[in-house]
Amino acid sequence: MKNKEVKVKCFKCGNKYLTSQMRYDPTNPKNIVCMSCLDRKSQPSKKQKQEKKPENIRYYCVKCNFKFLRKKSQKITSCPYCGKQGTLTTKTDANSLLKTAGQEFKP
Repeated sequence: MKNKEVKVKCFKCGNKYLTSQMRYDPTNPKNIVCMSCLDRKSQPSKKQKQEKKPENIRYYCVKCNFKFLRKKSQKITSCPYCGKQGTLTTKTDANSLLKTAGQEFKP
């Protein structure tokens, strides 16, 4: 008996390749794709190549209730609206607001 290589059709491109050149698709293990389609898929897409937007931090002034965003790299010490220092908080949940409000009204 002769040992023949079997050719399998790629699920993505439709070309036929030897079984040694085929792999299971990691996103859908039921499909078998050729190595070139697998390499093409693993390269980052245009959206992934674009730079990520800088992260913003949400600030809240306890004194004047002003809410604003700033880049994470910017250090903010006073409220841009009322100008008070030490009245800003980065968390807007109820517990953090109560803590900062309690510190503000201590004698």
